[in-house]
Amino acid sequence: MSALHIRSVVTGSIVGMLLLLNTPSASAETHTLLVQGLGGEAWYQRQFDEQADTIGEALKSVVGEPQLTILRGSDANRQVVMDWFDGIAVNADDDDSALVVLIGHGTFDDVEYKFNIPGPDLSFSDLQQGFSQINVPAKVLINTSSSSGALLDALKEEPITLLTATKNGRERNATRFGRFFARAFVETAADLDKNQKISLQEAFDYAERATNDFYESEGLLATEHAFLQQPGEGQIAGRMTLANLGSQDDSMQSPELIALFEQRDQLDLRIESLRLRRIGMGEQDYEYVFQILMLDLIMVQDEIDLLDGVNGE
Repeated sequence: MSALHIRSVVTGSIVGMLLLLNTPSASAETHTLLVQGLGGEAWYQRQFDEQADTIGEALKSVVGEPQLTILRGSDANRQVVMDWFDGIAVNADDDDSALVVLIGHGTFDDVEYKFNIPGPDLSFSDLQQGFSQINVPAKVLINTSSSSGALLDALKEEPITLLTATKNGRERNATRFGRFFARAFVETAADLDKNQKISLQEAFDYAERATNDFYESEGLLATEHAFLQQPGEGQIAGRMTLANLGSQDDSMQSPELIALFEQRDQLDLRIESLRLRRIGMGEQDYEYVFQILMLDLIMVQDEIDLLDGVNGE
């Protein structure tokens, strides 16, 4: 056997071993929890419903339905959330991952962050306790709520990849980041490497750009600044897939329905802009414009429901 052939065999063996060491186990699972918090107002409730629907469907195709837990309404309570953490702590394998997504409103009293859910709110201490008992190499927390940035300092020493809609707890206004983050799960423009998959990094980058563009186009001072914090040298955000664009089926959506969705999005953005401008308006002027926009939105939603019902038959 020639020296060249021996070198080729040895090199091939080393490469094979390296690939084996750097390839996740085929049986590794991503245990995923999506919690939809309280909307308060009907308009916010619909926003959170749609975000949870979009993100939940996308995650189902990636992590698998058995590994995905979605908590909404009365099910989204503190005890059920903590029970989920307890269950993952017992059942997760050493090479598994844990992903938690929070959609809703948050508060911060300059001492502790809380996520608004039915019953006792979910606190920073609850999240820290829950994640601390899970022994997996990748822990990810996505929080699109107001004041979510309060978690950045609180969890900076923890081995948790953390995405927040704000840069600190003092950015207390309802966020726009969540709607754009959810849109990234179905938007080809978010797929920068064109591999038909949306990573956590890509979803963050898309939503951050879209949020900044919204404030700039409206001539408004941004009241939120999203942040992505990763522990140590890890780059989990670039490797974690959140959505498979190739698995989506838009065949049931007619051109009329797509146009109505776009019209609804524009009305939603106008309402968000109006809310941000409220301080500089008289109360009567604000209520007048708000009611007109809401009536338009209701009419568009009625048309969507009608067409969606026909297409679903």
